[in-house]
Amino acid sequence: MDNDQINYLRHRLERYEKSIQETDEHFDQLECFGRYRACSPFFEKSGISLLIDALKSECDECDIFWQEFDRINEELTSFETRKGHVYRDLLYADLKSYVAAYHSALCCADISLLSIERDHDPFKREEIRVLLAELQKDHDTREIEIFVTSLDRQFLQMAEPAKGSSSKKSLAPGCADRMSSIVRDDHSLIGGENEQARRA
Repeated sequence: MDNDQINYLRHRLERYEKSIQETDEHFDQLECFGRYRACSPFFEKSGISLLIDALKSECDECDIFWQEFDRINEELTSFETRKGHVYRDLLYADLKSYVAAYHSALCCADISLLSIERDHDPFKREEIRVLLAELQKDHDTREIEIFVTSLDRQFLQMAEPAKGSSSKKSLAPGCADRMSSIVRDDHSLIGGENEQARRA
């Protein structure tokens, strides 16, 4: 078993728990694009169940990781319960801000005003996916989903100009590849991780 993978998973669990604690401690300082963000715990949580599941055939510690993940999930639930609708509204505000940023970035990239480096992603597309999946529980996100889908189509048109077109690509290959894989995924918009079936 690759110890690097196990260590990375431990690191992700630690980051997840720390993000809940920091969001609680700095609740009055939360800003959408600031150091402390309401959505941080959900971003840190995203993907952890898939990481544990991917290791289940090679790792004897998977049950321990599930237990730790469940314990931290309970911390997040407790935090959400204490903060109530105020916290959920902050998450919704974050979602709208990220969608607006996605739109603005596409507009700038389309007219070559935005230079996108390989490891820099101004689109916040993964964050949008995570927040949509979470906020469907208590907010009507249908209009936002429709708008994001239209932005995804625009992105794909920019990333892959028609054959023979003289259009200049505004997107760096690394960013284009990463974004294309997200927006092509049938579950990218609202897909979530099936934690209920994880021990099946």
